[in-house]
Amino acid sequence: MSGSRRSDVLFLVLILLIVVRIFLPCLSAEFLVWDDEQHVWGNPLIQTLSPLSLKMIFSTPVLKTYIPLTILSFALEYHFFHLNPFFYHLDNVLLHLVVVALIYILARRLNFNSLTAGLTAIFFGIHPMHVESVAWVTERKDVLYSVFYLASILFYLSYIQTKSWAKFSLSLLMGLLSILAKPMALSLPVVLFLFDWLYDRGLPRRVLLEKIPFVLILAPMAWITYSLNARVPEIHFPQSLTLWIWTCTFYLWKFFFPTDLSPAYNLPHPITWSHGPFLWSGLAFVFFLGAAWYFRRQRWFIFALAYYFLSIFFLLRLDEGKDANLVADRFMYLPSLGLCLLIGLSLARLWDRVDKHRIGQVAGILVLAFIVAGLGLTTWRQCHYWKDDLTLWTYALHSFPTARMAYNNLGGYYSRKDDYERALFFYHESLRLNAYDYQTLNDMGLVYFNQGRYEEALQAFDRSTALNPGFGLAYINRGAVYIQQNHYDWAIAEFTRCMEAMPDFYAAYVNRGNLYAVMGKYTEALQDLNKAVELRSNDPLIYLQRARVYTIIKDFEKAKTDYAKILQLDPKNKAVRNFYNQIEALLRKKKALSP
Repeated sequence: MSGSRRSDVLFLVLILLIVVRIFLPCLSAEFLVWDDEQHVWGNPLIQTLSPLSLKMIFSTPVLKTYIPLTILSFALEYHFFHLNPFFYHLDNVLLHLVVVALIYILARRLNFNSLTAGLTAIFFGIHPMHVESVAWVTERKDVLYSVFYLASILFYLSYIQTKSWAKFSLSLLMGLLSILAKPMALSLPVVLFLFDWLYDRGLPRRVLLEKIPFVLILAPMAWITYSLNARVPEIHFPQSLTLWIWTCTFYLWKFFFPTDLSPAYNLPHPITWSHGPFLWSGLAFVFFLGAAWYFRRQRWFIFALAYYFLSIFFLLRLDEGKDANLVADRFMYLPSLGLCLLIGLSLARLWDRVDKHRIGQVAGILVLAFIVAGLGLTTWRQCHYWKDDLTLWTYALHSFPTARMAYNNLGGYYSRKDDYERALFFYHESLRLNAYDYQTLNDMGLVYFNQGRYEEALQAFDRSTALNPGFGLAYINRGAVYIQQNHYDWAIAEFTRCMEAMPDFYAAYVNRGNLYAVMGKYTEALQDLNKAVELRSNDPLIYLQRARVYTIIKDFEKAKTDYAKILQLDPKNKAVRNFYNQIEALLRKKKALSP
């Protein structure tokens, strides 16, 4: 190993040690209910590793997002470590370290010296805005897609220099893996055009044709997620333009001034230029446009802004929509790369100017140490806030007292702790801020249900369905109340209403099928459970319910088939193994007794 390469390795190791020390608090964090339930500890997709489960992972979106590679990583962790949160958080931190290392390598590939590359990597590695992507298990998709995204760029740069089609193919493969981890990788083809510009390749036919394979591979994968979430934004000028500019400058502001970071940000109202936050965002937007014009011949300045814009463009909003987060720190994880490169380069050039004077050297070291220490301390403190649901959402309310998401999540936290009075307090606070939130009304109804306060639960579910007749969960929950009151026919009607509102919602068929079985209507029960299996063929519980119905009606062959299916999905299920063996023994005995 040459001296230069040895210095690079030692420098990079030092950077990674600093980063890992700052993110160390993440390793003691718990799972959150905020999406971790759907992605990890309540996700049946990750509970087995078999050819069938792999097929389901690569054919089933989670929360309307197609991220099979991310889900596969959770399945591997579940296989080896079950639900020990330490290992899930450890892998997030390790992937973040890989991203930091790849950024250092990319900076060196772009002919930055080791100091510039190191400053770029350390600035990215310890930036407080990146805590959400690392500390939240669900955001594995951020760090995982970034690893493959950066690998794709590196292989593409090697292809530019060597014209090796093997390197081009590897770049394409890394791009595919990146978008299988998170749909944000759709920006890769346009970002590669940006690197073409950086390398003065122009736009000849060859450069254009090179991007076609990337589009053909990435676009269909991204379409799966887009088709599940597609909606036409409500365009109302000038409000839409105001909101678009606000979201665009929000990330830049938080990047350069990372204070008051939160998992939930409030959209300022009213949306008008006369309102302070939007006035300041407009002025900031004009400033950045002016800076882009003034520094138009400064290639790295233009590259940094262009990289940011091209990689986050899909997340800039024209209307409020129904998103829980209009803006979020995690959206800035990899889009901040260009800005980090610019900062690393600027600090290195500033160091070159003061390096000739001893006083300048001391001042430069102190300033740099102050910046790194300030960012590192802020990030370290942010990591602690992600310890658990209570800590995170209490902090969020401290930062933004009107953040309804925080009230809702604290309500859910206390509900799971059976502290129903506190749960109701936070749900009422959320409804005080928005009395038309049908999901909060549904959650509040569940608390009343758990308390046995059925009439109040029905009132909450009635209000929820009145506000959104298409919200199926409220119908199912209202049906559960009727079951407790022995109004089975009313409950059947509620489950049927849910099916009418959401024809593909498997839970409605499961609930109605189970109730039909209780009522002794086994033909109707099997029709519903068959439909539930059709809609969610990876859920062992549905097969278990159907197997029980088959056992009741003495169709043991079909019961055996369902138990076998469960064992395919969950080979370690001892209870189901016992049921399977009992049914198999019964069938053998029956066959032996038959003439």
